[in-house]
Amino acid sequence: MNETKTTPKCLSCQKPIKHGERVIHSPFHTFHIHCFSCDVCGKDLLPGQPYTLHENYPVCLEDDLRIRRANQMEPCLQLPYSPSHAFTRRKRVRTSFNEQQQNSMQAFFAQNQNPNANDLMSLSEETGLAKRVLQVWFQNARAKFRRIGGGSDRNATNSSVEECD
Repeated sequence: MNETKTTPKCLSCQKPIKHGERVIHSPFHTFHIHCFSCDVCGKDLLPGQPYTLHENYPVCLEDDLRIRRANQMEPCLQLPYSPSHAFTRRKRVRTSFNEQQQNSMQAFFAQNQNPNANDLMSLSEETGLAKRVLQVWFQNARAKFRRIGGGSDRNATNSSVEECD
């Protein structure tokens, strides 16, 4: 009953890492191989390649530098400092989808509920949406699918997992 060993989770998607799945290990974090890509530009990161984390998502050094530069300029654009606002985050703008984008994502979801990085990149090019936006949309769609009771055969579409020798 007292289980001391817990199943490790991918830092990006927070899903358990199953025995035999291909993963990327860094000194403090573990990622599914398909989750180890830059959250900003979508470029696949290679094992051993330096990266940073932004809100638990890997970011390549080029994009990290752009983010840092943007954050350095940001205080000039904001209202004067106020202690009551010192620790508040700006609310992210809600993403809205047009009909063509929704149709494309729903059609893809009907065929594959767990797209890999290449699938997300091609869908990103087709819809004009960022890879991260698509990842979140698919995560939400899978949760909704399970909530409505359609999740009994969800492993049937997960054919892109490679096993280690």
